[in-house]
Amino acid sequence: MTEAIDTTQKEIYSQFEWYYQIFNNAVQAGSDDFLFAGMNLKLYSVSKNLNTMSQDESYFVTKIKIDPQNEIYIRNSDSAVNAILTKALGPAKKFDINKITELEAKLITSFNDNLYNFMSNIFTPSAQQSRKFDMTNLTFLIKDEDTNISGKIIISFPGSIVTPQSVMCYGEKFSYDFFETSLVEVDLKIGSTEFTVGDLKSLEEEDIIVLENSNIQTMRVNYKGYEKDFRITPNPALIISVDNSGGEDMAANMPSGNLWDSIQVEMGAEFDKVKITLGELKNIEQGLVVDISSVYNNNVTLKVEEKVIASGELVIINDRFGVKINKIYAEEKPTEQANVPQDAVEQTVNMPPEGYSEEIPQQMHEELPPQMDETPDGEFDYSDFNLEDEDL
Repeated sequence: MTEAIDTTQKEIYSQFEWYYQIFNNAVQAGSDDFLFAGMNLKLYSVSKNLNTMSQDESYFVTKIKIDPQNEIYIRNSDSAVNAILTKALGPAKKFDINKITELEAKLITSFNDNLYNFMSNIFTPSAQQSRKFDMTNLTFLIKDEDTNISGKIIISFPGSIVTPQSVMCYGEKFSYDFFETSLVEVDLKIGSTEFTVGDLKSLEEEDIIVLENSNIQTMRVNYKGYEKDFRITPNPALIISVDNSGGEDMAANMPSGNLWDSIQVEMGAEFDKVKITLGELKNIEQGLVVDISSVYNNNVTLKVEEKVIASGELVIINDRFGVKINKIYAEEKPTEQANVPQDAVEQTVNMPPEGYSEEIPQQMHEELPPQMDETPDGEFDYSDFNLEDEDL
């Protein structure tokens, strides 16, 4: 369905000049013949959808039978009727389409008939029955040059009774080179890797995340929903050496037996909004190698499920991109003051006078539950579930 609509729009676009040249001259001649001169008509819309131009207005409609199977409709908006009648009868009053007299109705009908007479040679009789959804609607702006009163005239006819032609423009066109330096904002996606939840909790500044699903020869550009992989020229300055003989694997230090921490999620890396030229975007589309070294100083964002986890700078590890973290975006934790119950605050305010003491009965001491250890931040302490060596 979408392809059919797009095709129709492209056809109308290429045929607009033909409609303008053929119908605009005929309609203008018909108006001049009826009202002598002074009314300027100009075609400014060709559409298959009548509601696009006719909604929210009242119209005087003339139906003209052109053959046993087909008919055309000429619709004059309220303001167009006012312009025509003022031109024909003089500016004695403002004409109301809802209170139009018989004389005024005949005059508008005769005007429309005269427009059709000058258009009739354009139409070719067709054996096809007129169908409302196959109608072509031409909308003209009509304006009285003396009074500046203007309105719309919509001429609707079956598409089968005309044979429009596509008109090609052979004049000088803009060169693409004219726009090559214009800038547009795009998203540049660098790559991704899989991380466990436990690894995410262990991230620290200065850590280097290697993007396993990346290639230093390519990136992906996203511009308004259009995505395409493209080849780039790697920047040697980003290459860093990594000592693989030492160091510890984060996954090896993870607490064993914790299902939640072992769940894997995908972390993606992309630049903040990057401005590139239309020339570079054109080269990307054509599959050429693009030098985007100018964006390497941009901030790289690490995301999981579209949530920002960390940010850093781009590096190259062997044949993969990496991100050297310089900031962790951890959720803000409530302060201790925020965790104090309201009644405890009130008790602090209403302290008993100095020297006052009240002994708590022994039986109350016995009923008090033992205090549980809590972490300073009130977080769930995973170490409570760590097994000691003697328990294994």
